[in-house]
Amino acid sequence: LNTIETKHRGNIFSVKFLPHTNDSLIASGAADRDIYVYDVNKNININEIHAHHNRVKRLETAPDTPFLFWSCGEDGFVL
Repeated sequence: LNTIETKHRGNIFSVKFLPHTNDSLIASGAADRDIYVYDVNKNININEIHAHHNRVKRLETAPDTPFLFWSCGEDGFVL
């Protein structure tokens, strides 16, 4: 059990563990339009993505590809 302090400024709608990272990296998307990637073992933010123009609603990973994920936003984009 772990608590993660995020940089999000809105409701978090989706969180995914990134594949092939031994459950150490997670990506989160939220109402603030941002995506953050955290290292849960080191308790640090390792990447920030500010690409959507509206809320990020879903994240999905590629099971065979480490560090690859898609985000779907209310702006109509899949990135």
